[in-house]
Amino acid sequence: MRDAQRTGAGGAMAEEPAAPAHDTRESARLREALVQKLSHEATLRDPRITAALRAVPRHVFVPEASVEHSYQDTVVPVKYADDELLSTLSQPSAIVVMLEQLQVGEGMRVLEVGTGTGYNAALLAELVGPHGRVTTVDIDEDLTRRAREALRSVGYAAVNVHTGDGFDGAADGAPYDRIELSAATPVISPAWTEQLVDGGLLVGPINVKGLPFLTPAFRKHGTRLVAESMRACSFLSLRGSAAAAGATFRLPVRPKLRFVWESPDEFPAGVLTRVFRQKRQVRDEVPIAWGAAAYVLLTNADAFVTEAGDGRVRGISLLDRKSESLASIMTSSDGWGTAGVVVYGGNGAHTRLAASIDEWAKRGRPAVEALQLTAVPAPGPERLGPGEYLVRKPYYDLIASYDTPR
Repeated sequence: MRDAQRTGAGGAMAEEPAAPAHDTRESARLREALVQKLSHEATLRDPRITAALRAVPRHVFVPEASVEHSYQDTVVPVKYADDELLSTLSQPSAIVVMLEQLQVGEGMRVLEVGTGTGYNAALLAELVGPHGRVTTVDIDEDLTRRAREALRSVGYAAVNVHTGDGFDGAADGAPYDRIELSAATPVISPAWTEQLVDGGLLVGPINVKGLPFLTPAFRKHGTRLVAESMRACSFLSLRGSAAAAGATFRLPVRPKLRFVWESPDEFPAGVLTRVFRQKRQVRDEVPIAWGAAAYVLLTNADAFVTEAGDGRVRGISLLDRKSESLASIMTSSDGWGTAGVVVYGGNGAHTRLAASIDEWAKRGRPAVEALQLTAVPAPGPERLGPGEYLVRKPYYDLIASYDTPR
């Protein structure tokens, strides 16, 4: 709720202004059109989030964009360093999905990691109401200064905007009932779990074995985090300490490729070097669903993500150690659909890849929303239950399953 709307003279509730100075009939019309679009698509279902979207003037947070662009269901670029995109105003539909996962109630204390423009922090302020507290942190001082000014200009000066490494959280405002990551991370920070109350929710995109877009809503149960829901959202990567925490490798034999390895065994550099020296074959393109790609990666210990140096081409690779062969399904970094299959060595890896996709189909073609994740302090358990798979990470390992959660 905006500061100006909280109290009037003598502490009485002030009346809702008919037309804020920063708004126009056109911006209000476009904002309502966005709300109607997201509601019609069933992305927006929570009436409190709907009210927040109607209350917060999104266009104020991106003055460099046209009003029309700011209310489209798309990402708005905000800051570049050379050709690298560092910050954006996130896509409204992705924001709504995560806010619904976050289940913010009135009076709650919320931490946002990745301030960006400040728009999402304003939505959080609306959701927690006058008795709640929102703290948002970003590593970029330019962005926090800009966000603070934008928030103040539209009545959200009570939001605590902090400049710092989001990997460290914000201890001054802890403990928090909810923590939202507005940037993707390869690891779960111990600071976040320490600053989250038991029973609280941590929501944000986490790269799992190099797979982007997985966005769990983790409920804290003592030392464990158990995902209550799973969605797919695309966000820029968190900068700072988290950026250096991913398990990535390179090989001299293929210097332009980057490999993400988070399986229990050590990275098989020797085997892969021999494999990449074998004949390369390009098989026919095949249709592959996003859920199938995720299934292959998460249910095979010798599966991993391969990326070209520029990040424009991504592949899920499956290694067959016995035959010393490799099969990769390659696609653009924008998503999955029709993918090319690249094979090194014999047919062992290709046969395993086909069998894994067939297994996914026989299990009812589970989408990423069916994935269960549990985060446990590293190192995770030596023994797993049936249908469980271990993802090794710093700080917290992940137990993945398509069955009943632990």
